[in-house]
Amino acid sequence: MQTTSHAGQQSLIEKVTAVNPRVTLIVSSIMVGMVSPLISLSGENASTAVFYRFVIGGVLLIPIAIFEWRRAGAIPLRQAGVYALAGLFFAVDIGMWTPAVIYAGSAVASVISNMQVVIVPVMCLLLFRNRIPKIFFLAAPIAILGIFLISGLSSGAMFSSTFLLGITLAAGASIFYSCYMVTLTRATPTGHTATEMVIVCAVTCAAGTPVASLAGGAPNFHLDLAGWGWMIAIAITTQVVGWLGIQAALPLISPCVGATLVLFQPLVGIAGGTLVVGESIGLDQWVGIACVLSAVVLMNVIPQRAAQLNRRYGWLLHPVRQRRRLVRNTVR
Repeated sequence: MQTTSHAGQQSLIEKVTAVNPRVTLIVSSIMVGMVSPLISLSGENASTAVFYRFVIGGVLLIPIAIFEWRRAGAIPLRQAGVYALAGLFFAVDIGMWTPAVIYAGSAVASVISNMQVVIVPVMCLLLFRNRIPKIFFLAAPIAILGIFLISGLSSGAMFSSTFLLGITLAAGASIFYSCYMVTLTRATPTGHTATEMVIVCAVTCAAGTPVASLAGGAPNFHLDLAGWGWMIAIAITTQVVGWLGIQAALPLISPCVGATLVLFQPLVGIAGGTLVVGESIGLDQWVGIACVLSAVVLMNVIPQRAAQLNRRYGWLLHPVRQRRRLVRNTVR
C-alpha cells in the first residue's frame, strides 16, 4: 500500500528523466566522465578524493532529500535497502577505481573499468533471465576490442608494476560497478531520487574510503583552499549532477542499453586526460574510441530506427509473416 502511493509521486528529477531516459543517461555519463581528469589535477590521493566526493555530494543533496520527504513521505524501507546494497557495490568500485586513475592514468583507468557493457547483460541473463537482444552479440565484441585498444595494451610496450596495478584495480572495479548497475536496474522510481543518492553517498563514503586507503594511503583531512575547490568541483559534477541522473535513468531502460550508454564516461575521461591533464593518445587508442562509439550506435540508434521502420512499413510484411507462420504450423 505504502509503496504504491510513493511510486505514484515522481520527483522533479524523475519527471525530467522520463521525457528521454537515454539522453539523460548520456548527459549524466558525460558529467561523471569528468571526474578522472579532475582527480588527476587535484593532486590528492585516492582516499581523499573518495571521502570528500561523497561527503560533499551527500551534504549538497540533503536539502533536496528533505523536500522529497515532505512532499512524498518517508522512502519505503525496501527501496532504502536496495540503494544501501548498491552503495556497498559502488564503494568497492570507487575504492578500487580511484587509485587506478592515479596509477594508470585517467584515460586507461576510465576505459578498463567500463567492462560493464558485457558483464551487466550476462549478469541479468543469469540472475533474472533478462533477454539479450541479438544486436548485443555484434556490439559487445566491438566494444571489447575498443576497450582493449584504448587501454594501450595492444602496443606491446613494457609497463611499470604501478601501471599494471592500476589496470588490475580498474578491472576489479568494473565487476563491482556492474553489480551496482544491476542493482539499480531492479529498483523502482519512488519520488525519492535525491534521498536514494544520499543513502548511496553515505554507504560509499563509509565503506569506500577504507578500500581506497589500502591502495593509496589515508585521506588528507587538512586541505588547502585549492584542494577544497577541486573536491567541491568533483562532488558537484559527479554526485549532485552526474550520478543523480544516472540513478534516475537506469531503471527506465534495458540493462543492455544502459551498460552501453555509460561508455560515454571513459570517452570523456580520455578527452579530459588528453586535453586537460596532457596524457598522450596513440593511433590505436583513437581506433578504440571509434569502436566504442560504433558499439553505442549499434545498441541504440539501429534498434530504434528498425522499430520506427517496422511501425511505419511493417504492414507490408504482415501477409508474408502470416504465410510463414502458417507453413511452420503445417509442418509441425
